[in-house]
Amino acid sequence: MMYSFERLQDVLSQPAAEIVTVRDEAVQLSDDSRQFLTAWNRWRSDRLLPRRADMDITMIARLMPRVVLLEALDSERVIFRLAGGEIEQYLGLRLQGRDYVTMGEPDQRPRRAELMWRIVSQPCAAVNVYRVADPDGSRRLIQFCGAPILPDEAGAPIQLLAVASNLRRLGWGEGSMPYDPNATGLCFIDIGAGLPAVGPTP
Repeated sequence: MMYSFERLQDVLSQPAAEIVTVRDEAVQLSDDSRQFLTAWNRWRSDRLLPRRADMDITMIARLMPRVVLLEALDSERVIFRLAGGEIEQYLGLRLQGRDYVTMGEPDQRPRRAELMWRIVSQPCAAVNVYRVADPDGSRRLIQFCGAPILPDEAGAPIQLLAVASNLRRLGWGEGSMPYDPNATGLCFIDIGAGLPAVGPTP
């Protein structure tokens, strides 16, 4: 996995912001990701993070079929609380209540947990890019863009809201996602709290 680092104001001010390189291909922030980050930035106003009560869903109504909401219970458990219909069709399974970490292959789980926890513990936005193979053999890039949300209840777990771009109803079968592990990229976006330290690519 290739890592890159950007500032939110730079990403939103550039009409064609290149956020990460995947196999020598420069990847731009998708229109859906830009709409999501713009809405999230307005929700928080002059604070570091917005609360659930600050969210105006009408600003991302078009994106809702491709939105997920996760709760970071601790450094090893990240639970899906909501998932749009297009994402569930894409994966071929219901996501609500499932653990994002344990959905990965056993050797990927520690890294999945670490990266997700870094996003919420030192809050930042993130864009994750995967190159996937469609059933017809063609390849394309899908993009997930997410940012933390504070719960309304004191002591409740921090949440992560994210939107997916460039999905199709692929019919891969339950829970499978045939992506190339050597063709992925992750961009951390500084929202004002600095950027998390990440270890070497596994």
